[in-house]
Amino acid sequence: MENYLKIAIDTDKLEEYFITYTQKPYILNNKGKNFFHFEADKPISKPLGSLFVEFINLDFKNNDTFKDFVMKYLFIPLLQELFSNSLPKSVFYEKKYYKEPSDLQLFTVILSTDEIEEYYNKIYKNFFNELKLLQNEYLAIANLNHKNYALEALGSTVTLNNKNENYYGLINGLCLSIENLKINFDTENTFNNRKLAGLIPFYFSSSKFEDIIIIILKELLTYKSSFRIQRCQNCGKYFIPKTAHPTLFCDEIYQNNSTCKQIGSELRHQKTLEKDSILQEYRKRYQNLASEASKSDNPIIKQMYEDYKKEGLIMRKNYIKNKITEEKFKKWINKFYIDKT
Repeated sequence: MENYLKIAIDTDKLEEYFITYTQKPYILNNKGKNFFHFEADKPISKPLGSLFVEFINLDFKNNDTFKDFVMKYLFIPLLQELFSNSLPKSVFYEKKYYKEPSDLQLFTVILSTDEIEEYYNKIYKNFFNELKLLQNEYLAIANLNHKNYALEALGSTVTLNNKNENYYGLINGLCLSIENLKINFDTENTFNNRKLAGLIPFYFSSSKFEDIIIIILKELLTYKSSFRIQRCQNCGKYFIPKTAHPTLFCDEIYQNNSTCKQIGSELRHQKTLEKDSILQEYRKRYQNLASEASKSDNPIIKQMYEDYKKEGLIMRKNYIKNKITEEKFKKWINKFYIDKT
């Protein structure tokens, strides 16, 4: 079928090219209906594994993000599957409003706004649980706990000889389940890119989304020596590190055009400090002294407050940098309690 999922993989640069679809208005003589032509986008390169990472990070509880993902990547292939892998006609259209346009080629998809919503709802009903189960399986693989997942969710076992799971064993096992994957050599025509065809002579296609994900994982495992999947310690999303160097944070934009990697360590440190009992006591003492100084005419209290502010900046900094012990910092704080007896 022409509207299979299609992906080309550059194993030298470790990049992937995946065909997505954009809805573009299509002008027809009709009675007040808006129609859209589903046009395949010219693929752009992304780091190999991007589609996999986007899928395992997909929030299935958010209807908008789920719909955006489906409409961008899966709508046309799943539409075909709704009709038993065979479109009712090469072109979708409402005959009662217009005749088949002469300028359209085979497998062009045109739908009215109502049809798009109708078919999306059918896709949601028929494939949501299947895709969610698939995501759970890949999350189990990402976290190297697929054996427990298989026993609990699938009622089966994973064929691993060793006790500890690893990406090689898990992904190798998945490759045995590929059913519909095809290798195609018309890269230039399919991806509309002569230069790409010179770099990547063939591409993979399948009617099954899981086949595409499995081939991505297989290629990652084969060509990326440092392949591993991690969860960002800042945003909580999964990512594939670019290098073998240890990293806790991803390269996605988090806030103010800064990535998690750029600000993650600082934010994590701040969160740790917020939970530090000595620093909490330090802040509480500062607030109490400030309140007392604002209400009292006693010069001793006002001077104590000024000394606490001035010395406190140095003591706090030294404590955070481990230049003074917790005991010494606490002893210094205790000097500034006001004796009200």
